[in-house]
Amino acid sequence: GKGSGKSLLVELMRFVLNKESENNDILLDHNSKIEKKLETYGKVRLEFYDETGVLQQIERTYDPAKYSPFENSTQKNIADSFPILFLSQNEITKIAENENEQIKFIDTFFDFHTFQNKIRNIENELKELDRQFAKGLKSFAELQGIQKDIEKADFEISKITKQLDDPIYKNYTSLEEKDFALKKQKEFILTLSNDLQTYLTDIDNSELPNFDKPLSEDPAIKRNDDILNHTLKNIKEHLEYAKKEIEDNSTKIDEEIRKWQTTFQVEQKKYEEHIRNSGGDKKELERKRLRLISSKEDLLKSKKQLINDTKRLKVIKTQRENMINSLFKVYSEYSQERKNKCSKFQNESNGKLLVNLHESTNTDVFREKLIQLKKGSYFRDAEIEAICNNVTPYDFIIELLRYDAKKDVSLLSNLSTKTALDVDRLKNLSDFLLTQIEYEDLLKLQYQAFPKDIPEIKYKLNDGSYELIKNISTGQKCTAMLIIALSDGNFPIIIDQPEDSLDVRSIWEDMCSKLRIGKSNRQFIFTTHNSALAVASDTDKYTVIECEHNKGSIKHSGALDDIVLKKEVIDYLEGGKTTYNKKAEKYGYDFLSEN
Repeated sequence: GKGSGKSLLVELMRFVLNKESENNDILLDHNSKIEKKLETYGKVRLEFYDETGVLQQIERTYDPAKYSPFENSTQKNIADSFPILFLSQNEITKIAENENEQIKFIDTFFDFHTFQNKIRNIENELKELDRQFAKGLKSFAELQGIQKDIEKADFEISKITKQLDDPIYKNYTSLEEKDFALKKQKEFILTLSNDLQTYLTDIDNSELPNFDKPLSEDPAIKRNDDILNHTLKNIKEHLEYAKKEIEDNSTKIDEEIRKWQTTFQVEQKKYEEHIRNSGGDKKELERKRLRLISSKEDLLKSKKQLINDTKRLKVIKTQRENMINSLFKVYSEYSQERKNKCSKFQNESNGKLLVNLHESTNTDVFREKLIQLKKGSYFRDAEIEAICNNVTPYDFIIELLRYDAKKDVSLLSNLSTKTALDVDRLKNLSDFLLTQIEYEDLLKLQYQAFPKDIPEIKYKLNDGSYELIKNISTGQKCTAMLIIALSDGNFPIIIDQPEDSLDVRSIWEDMCSKLRIGKSNRQFIFTTHNSALAVASDTDKYTVIECEHNKGSIKHSGALDDIVLKKEVIDYLEGGKTTYNKKAEKYGYDFLSEN
């Protein structure tokens, strides 16, 4: 009956299984009902049999302040792994009116979690590669600036050298060069030692793949474990030997430097005495020269570190490209699975629907992100539209980074040709993005703004033509989506009053006939006031619910051959025996028997 709590029961089941709608309006209505009924700390317990026939029990407490709605991970895992489709009142209409909702709806009919988990895992790996690649790009840009500073220092040192030109100075500068060369050699062997120690630490911390029984006892696995342990042992021995050799050779280099320093310090004192006796100008010039040399040494150290960072750019670039290609492959497989489902929906609709999927054609995410990023650039939305319609996010960022590497405007000509935008306008946008947006955020755009799939669902009209569901009536939209909902899958489906938006004439053909066939493979649960849906679908179990004050109860439950329940069904769905007989009389038995 009206107001007996049927819809609330559906919402309580959604709540305990953590299957709330992603549609904001439906979710707000759901939360309002749950909050009003349960209040804080109210509990819902649900029992169900899983596909293996095992009775499961799950309980959830209503506590908006708590991060996790479940008491433990076991309860959450039960909820997450239980496949079930809920459709609240008006939800089917919301799905029919929005392409993004339609895609989510199509996904519920196959194991979309497998694809989404793969995508999430690859994106997590890409985040680390993005960080390393961004570091390399920054180092590359800094390297160009440092190289200019080194060249400037060389020029200044060269000028001073000419001013200080005399035999004693020439002799001392050659000694300085030797001192610098010996220090570079020492620095090199120290770097070798540090790198080797890092690798040794990594080897020490490395662990062999670990497997549980019985796999760990498999002979092939155990033989491979022996091989891997032997390999690690040999590597450690060789590295320890190399470490000892580096330490011995480092000592020899230290001895060479020590002997040299004795000679060099004597010559250094002679040169300093010469400068003091040469007057104030030469003293000041020498101080300036030494400052420049010190500054240059710091720049060279920074340059070395930056070169090391940029050396990995090519390797990381290749790794990123391979990873992104793997991601795009998963997207393609994901789309293919959706296409397969669309074909099944169409085949199962008995000609009522045409269901297609346009792969990777929705650029809304790319558009939204670019519009957000370009704020303050004076770049027009129409120009962003031209980019999104003609260039993929992946290619756009590649063109952007190529221009950034050389600051050559001609490198934007390809982008200009594809988008029909002026090169100067693209330069302005590129300069803005590259100066205002972090590299990592730009790199993420390559894959996080990947174009989405767009479904195309057409419904057959009375004249035999097909029309997009966005252009048809609400009743026809709901009929189309319910045809899809009932055409595939073996998981339970729960719908709250599906007849509300349906054309009464479509209930038998599009719902009842499918339910009669499908009920042997899956469980259907409906709340309804429609006798055709309830009775003509060959329902196995009816549950009559009543409400008194603020408490609902089950008045009767059973099959239609139960005489008491049959009377309840007639009372609630037909208005009682008198009404039912009056309708039959009005229709006329003779007319019914003839047709």
